Amino acid sequence: GSTPAAERAQGFREGVASNPQIQIVASQTAEWLREKGQSVMDAMLKAHPDINAVYSHNDPMAEGAYLAAKAAGKESTIKFTGIDALPVPSGGIKAVEQGRLQATFQYPTGGREAIDMAKKILVDCQKDVPKTTTLGTTQITKDNAAQVYTQLGGKQ
Repeated sequence: GSTPAAERAQGFREGVASNPQIQIVASQTAEWLREKGQSVMDAMLKAHPDINAVYSHNDPMAEGAYLAAKAAGKESTIKFTGIDALPVPSGGIKAVEQGRLQATFQYPTGGREAIDMAKKILVDCQKDVPKTTTLGTTQITKDNAAQVYTQLGGKQ
């Protein structure tokens, strides 16, 4: 029910709607947790053994799904994608770099943009500031994971 969950779900559904080759066979909450992602994926694999891709609203749930698939001997036949791309050793970028996830997407917080906008309004007294700001994202794959990790200040 959170805003990020609703927006990520809506964006994903809109993004795949135009591709008739993609069929969403199941959707289930895992409460942003790796352990829940693992148990949810375990149940999904039993109900839908031919799943070939998993999209999770965050990297820990995607990794939980990966662990369930690995336990079922199916990790090499399923592609896993998460969101967040945190530049920490246990984060999604390293999971991509190490092959557990095929991709993750950076989820910028917008903090810097909010401060810049507040300065324009409160300090610079600008009247023509935009009402909305769209933040960009970066797709992280095995090809750019190490580079993005370093750019984002990742710690070893």
